[in-house]
Amino acid sequence: MDGPAGDLDRISALPDDLLHVILSFLGDARDVTRMAVLSRRWRHVWVHAKNLTFGDGDLANSTVPCHFAGFVDWALAKRGDVDMESLKIHFSGEGYASPEQVNEWLRYAARCVVRSVDFYLDVPTDKQQAVELPSHGRATSILLSLSRHSRVQLPAAAAASYQALTELRLVAPLLSEEVAGGTLGDFVTSCCPCLRRLSLMRPKGLPQLVLRSEVLEDLDITWANDLRMLDVAAPNLRIVSLKYCFHNITSSEEDDASKVARIVAPRIQEFCFQHYTQIPQLELDIHDLTSVRRLNNLVLDMHGRYCRETQVGLSFLAKCPGVQDVHVSLDHQESDIADEGDLVDLSTEGAEEEMQLLSLLFEGSNSIKCMAISETPRKIDIADLTQKIGKEVDSNNTILQKLMKVPCADGGQWHFVEQVFVWTCYATESRQMY
Repeated sequence: MDGPAGDLDRISALPDDLLHVILSFLGDARDVTRMAVLSRRWRHVWVHAKNLTFGDGDLANSTVPCHFAGFVDWALAKRGDVDMESLKIHFSGEGYASPEQVNEWLRYAARCVVRSVDFYLDVPTDKQQAVELPSHGRATSILLSLSRHSRVQLPAAAAASYQALTELRLVAPLLSEEVAGGTLGDFVTSCCPCLRRLSLMRPKGLPQLVLRSEVLEDLDITWANDLRMLDVAAPNLRIVSLKYCFHNITSSEEDDASKVARIVAPRIQEFCFQHYTQIPQLELDIHDLTSVRRLNNLVLDMHGRYCRETQVGLSFLAKCPGVQDVHVSLDHQESDIADEGDLVDLSTEGAEEEMQLLSLLFEGSNSIKCMAISETPRKIDIADLTQKIGKEVDSNNTILQKLMKVPCADGGQWHFVEQVFVWTCYATESRQMY
């Protein structure tokens, strides 16, 4: 907007704070840097943008993929060590950046980012060099996603400090013991005094994880196949999710409860557990589940010829007397495992075992307000179904007749809504009428 003499450069007249607000709506680093052509003032204001996003979407057809990493290097060098709110770098193409370039970006983020660091990186596997988390950081949230299990080196606990970090998410890290540095448990316990959420997805090289935290509230571990021992003591832990862990446990380790899981967290309110059905029963030592109100994704092996008998899900139901919301998947698949010592031949009819499960649910908790049963796997929105209650079930319906015989279910009424059987207690129905 620089024009002939007498023309007003209105953009240059804007205060810096307002220009930063405008830049915050752009986000993408390319758009932010392009704003430099609009006015003399814009040539340097972009350097102080509080939020930058580098994405490789525009380079999908590029013949020189290294240009992306070069652009990131150039933009960060132009900014200098100026504080920023968030830095996001996403690239999915092979060869876009070397481990050393990624490490330099992480060091820059550790110095300058005060809120959110979000890296999704396809880093070439390098046996000589690991992706290194700096010893100090200022961000409150870090997401480090490595698409090909690149080696990750954590700083030694004695020399590291992440005082402001409240959320740490690691996706597909290779936490090899051969790499010098600290363990994940030591890092969380000693270096992250404010960490409230820890999420691990598809980690490798993590045979054991020991966590001690006074403030941790949310622990999510998914597809940790190498994990053999989990030991957690967190008095403020509210949410625990363990999905498809302990897959590579050997037969000699199955009998040692200390090699599976031990959790001391008296305030757990939500627990999610999914496991590989081909793994024998796991010993999960979880102290005091009386505070649990929600159980998610429990898998129970039901009828079917030669299905494995696992009691993990049933033990959770028995140990959570205050549970109010339960999501259970009944596994009816047949098994071809030859060792019949671990198998049970249940009725192919199926209904009897399911009625026994319902009895266990009603007898184990007096807090159940609503329950929904579907004959086919589907996502059930109980809140939506309870608003549509009104159609009664045919009294000749075989399933209804069996449901009516379930002990302790006489405190409510069964309805049939959109191919789903819904039970609501009388107190809940009374509240819906007013």
